[in-house]
Amino acid sequence: MADSKSIKAMKMYQHVDRVYKELKMMGYKDDGPLKAEDLWTFDHWHMLGTHTLDLLIRKLKLDSTHDVLDAGSGLGGTSRYLAYRTGCRALAVEMQPDVHAVAETLTRRSDLADHVEHVVGDMAELKVVNRQFDAAIAIMMLVHVGPNREKVIGNICKHVKPGGTFYVEEWTKQQDFTECQKTIMRQDAAVDPDFLPTTEEYRTMFDMAGLVVLEVENLSEQWKTASRERVSAFEQNREKFVVDHNKETCDALWHYYGRMNELYASDCIGAVRIIGRKAK
Repeated sequence: MADSKSIKAMKMYQHVDRVYKELKMMGYKDDGPLKAEDLWTFDHWHMLGTHTLDLLIRKLKLDSTHDVLDAGSGLGGTSRYLAYRTGCRALAVEMQPDVHAVAETLTRRSDLADHVEHVVGDMAELKVVNRQFDAAIAIMMLVHVGPNREKVIGNICKHVKPGGTFYVEEWTKQQDFTECQKTIMRQDAAVDPDFLPTTEEYRTMFDMAGLVVLEVENLSEQWKTASRERVSAFEQNREKFVVDHNKETCDALWHYYGRMNELYASDCIGAVRIIGRKAK
């Protein structure tokens, strides 16, 4: 399973304090209050942006009565968005201490700390006492846990109420990988290619954990297009990004976006959305 140190091989997770520079450019002062909606363009890294979160809200029928487990929460953007839009509570679990610290700060400054709680933790070992969740979310988290994936899915299931829902968006294996593709996945994506599941293998793991799959949607073409557009947009704004941030941060993101685009374009990986419910 990838740990917080190996995850840092992903250049997207380096220089996470760049979000503070983004806020300063928007006119916010250091550590002052901010509007949650002003974070939405950069406080999560979902391939389809807030469209994913709006769909998630509709599919899981989230409202202010729900308590949500956000597994692999990153900067906390998903939890904050859900809390802001629906009034739900959320527990945001992130294994990287520096990313967790930024996430917690953004939540406090957004005046959402009463709705969103942040913890540093490994989803394979997490134990939340006296709290079970109405829904669990894992977006590009299971891809990083390698041979521990079944353990992580089982632990997520333990924390969901009987009849509770789950929502997953993850990479899938579509064809055998070349040695070059395996290297990119290990070095640039913190993914062990030998343990990347197919869609059917995901379904089997969910079934074994007591999670009933209700919907499966292939997102491969959508993510491939989004990746291509991300590279194009970043290329057009590279000079400005260097001025606003610095060359090191720019080069790190350019490298990451380019490498991921190579994988998407090759069709060796795909993406899937899986929605379901824990058996009662």
